[in-house]
Amino acid sequence: MVKGLYLQEHRLADEYLGHTGNGDRYYDGRVDAEDLRTAARQAFRYLIDTLLGRPMEESVAWFPGEVGARRARQGVPLENLVSAVRQDFTVVWSMLLRSAGKDDLPVLAAHVDRLWSAVDELVTRIHVSYLDERMRMWRDDADRQHHLLAQVFAPGGPDEQACAAIGGALRVDPALPFWVVLAPPEFRFGAVTRRLTATGDTFFEHDYRGCRALLLPATQRWELERAVVEDLLAGTGVGLGPRAGSLAAVHRSAEVAYWLVPFSDAAAERPVTVRDGWQRLTVDQFTVAVRVFADHVRTCLAGVADAERGTLLETVAEYVQSGSVLDSAARLYCHRNTVLNRLRRFEELTGLDPRRPRDGALTALVLMAVPPASW
Repeated sequence: MVKGLYLQEHRLADEYLGHTGNGDRYYDGRVDAEDLRTAARQAFRYLIDTLLGRPMEESVAWFPGEVGARRARQGVPLENLVSAVRQDFTVVWSMLLRSAGKDDLPVLAAHVDRLWSAVDELVTRIHVSYLDERMRMWRDDADRQHHLLAQVFAPGGPDEQACAAIGGALRVDPALPFWVVLAPPEFRFGAVTRRLTATGDTFFEHDYRGCRALLLPATQRWELERAVVEDLLAGTGVGLGPRAGSLAAVHRSAEVAYWLVPFSDAAAERPVTVRDGWQRLTVDQFTVAVRVFADHVRTCLAGVADAERGTLLETVAEYVQSGSVLDSAARLYCHRNTVLNRLRRFEELTGLDPRRPRDGALTALVLMAVPPASW
């Protein structure tokens, strides 16, 4: 009876196509009719050879691996593929019942488990091949994405033509604005990426100069910095670069975010932005020049008694923080004229007038680079 199925391959394939609605019930138009028919014939040849214990032709032996990989590339859901393959049992069993005589039925019933086992073996091999191909595809996609993002984050960034190609490959509009978030290498964006995944937002992760980077289109709910800082990144100690105007500008935002990472704190309640960290960032980037100038200021104050130097530095530090003579006087418990006299004295000794915006900014940088307590 089983041998007779060799002559019924075309009928088996026809019945399978009818049973599955020409594949529409499982494949949703992803597999064309010729592919489906050829695969059905090979599947039945594989099952018949397995039931009879016969050596298989090379094309038949390789069929499960080939069809599993092909369905993975075609985007067929694994659950649908497995369900479709299991229909082979129904088709073969129905054919055997129709061709069986009355005396053959007990024999068929006694060996139904062999047919189930053969179908299960076929399903398992296809399943394994499908998963292997999906893993290979995932690795290829990950490698390709890493290569594309490396171009986006590279110094100088991609040119206009490259941006268009990269945007198309990543499925984002290269003209959109983007946020760049950077964190120390030990940081994990788990909670953030889960949130973005749940809301259907597009995002990309990348390794950038030893840091972990998150690239996020600044659209809809994440258009404003406030939403990103107070909602998405709340409770994370990371560096948030200024919003990049387009994909081509991402590399500049990433560089600023990289400078902010050393000022981030894992226990912080919010990320560090340029607005929060510009002073520390400026000191860090110009630390050598500022320290050289701080040495000059220190030299200017060297001839002053320790008590007066301490008072002057305390007053100047207070003033450059508030910019207000009255507020400084209140915090120092002295008269406003006393504050003014100390500021004039500091100008007389160093040439810096903290009341002038340019001198005040430079003085603030000097005091941040070399705190008064260490003078």
